[in-house]
Amino acid sequence: MKQWEISKTVYTVGDFVGWQQSETLNLRPDFQRKSVWKKGAKSFLLDTISRGLPIPIILIRERRVSGKFEPIRDVVDGQQRLITIISFIAPHLIPNEIDSSSSVTISKNHNKELANKAFNELPEDMRNFILNYKFSVHILPSDMGDREILEIFSRMNSTGTKLNFQELRNAEWFGELKSSIYEMSYTHYENWVHWRTFKTPQLSRMADIEFTSELYHFIINGIESKDQNKLDLFYQEYDETFTFRKEVEKRFAHIMDFLDKELFPKYQGVFFSSSSHFYALFTWIYDLTYGISSSLTPEKPRKFSIKDISSIVLSLQKFETAKLPKKLEESLLKRRLKTIEFRQEAVNHLNSLKK
Repeated sequence: MKQWEISKTVYTVGDFVGWQQSETLNLRPDFQRKSVWKKGAKSFLLDTISRGLPIPIILIRERRVSGKFEPIRDVVDGQQRLITIISFIAPHLIPNEIDSSSSVTISKNHNKELANKAFNELPEDMRNFILNYKFSVHILPSDMGDREILEIFSRMNSTGTKLNFQELRNAEWFGELKSSIYEMSYTHYENWVHWRTFKTPQLSRMADIEFTSELYHFIINGIESKDQNKLDLFYQEYDETFTFRKEVEKRFAHIMDFLDKELFPKYQGVFFSSSSHFYALFTWIYDLTYGISSSLTPEKPRKFSIKDISSIVLSLQKFETAKLPKKLEESLLKRRLKTIEFRQEAVNHLNSLKK
């Protein structure tokens, strides 16, 4: 059994740009797939680097070539990352056959300060920061063949946990809707934990992000069953333009703050801790505050009096303890808590309890 010696080191962005300039960097070895990132993914990477945040390890294989003092560096993993950063700094170094897309910039959605600026338009200290950014790099030995490298890809893809739906969306979309959802969900991370809506392992697999996506979908489209395909299309529809982003964010934050500061301190039950029941609670409070069928034109939320809040708390207590209507009881017994029928019936029942 052959054992390989893998070197571990760091190289700067400037190192890779220099190697591309001297034609000692091979961004497209034969075993590499020929895919090109969308502009959102490129912008997100550039913003990550500009903030000094870490990115995944890059794998290269160094090959000695007759007549050259410098080795040829085949990019095994990290191709799109390197193409993106080199295209940003020195686009003339990336030939069309590698990437024929338009110039790379950071979008306003990811970084308002650096948005739409070419590399040479950035402040000098930022240009130096980017050039000195360090990649963690693993160097594969020169005698490792393409077959062994393909085996590495196979092992890397087989030993990890299969991505769930939200993790796949995270890898696909980088635009307005995703940024808004992630910002709002992270802002309320402590609420998710304190309310016991999600456990830590669920949070690590983006359960809170997916749930926030559902709540966003509700604010824009009304109550619907949970449907992963609809969420995929939702991200696609509002990736480039999310015209009512500010209003949706304002409404989402208002409902979450109301629950945190006004309602849950007075309601001591745990029934609405689960995400299925929380969805019903969120949609009901939203209906009382804005109206489910209301347009997304900017408007002030309804203010609740102390008497209103007491009535809402009493309704929640009744929902948790009193006998439920037959349809709701059947849904609970059959665990059909994510259907449109349960969600709509739950809101209707809460409304009836408040009367």
